[in-house]
Amino acid sequence: MDLWITEFSPLPLHDVNVMADFLDVVIPWLDKQPWVARYSPFMAEDLVTNGKLNRAGEVFVNKRG
Repeated sequence: MDLWITEFSPLPLHDVNVMADFLDVVIPWLDKQPWVARYSPFMAEDLVTNGKLNRAGEVFVNKRG
């Protein structure tokens, strides 16, 4: 059975650098798990600043396998 993981995030919330560092570690791990079909971090608006991808958004987009 494939699992969809939604709304995961590090604490504290709304810290772009903490989110970027977290995604940099967790995305490669998630991509290696055969039982993870899809995933989406909590608070997608934390991936964008002023209408453009911020550091966390860049990690999310570019790190995915």
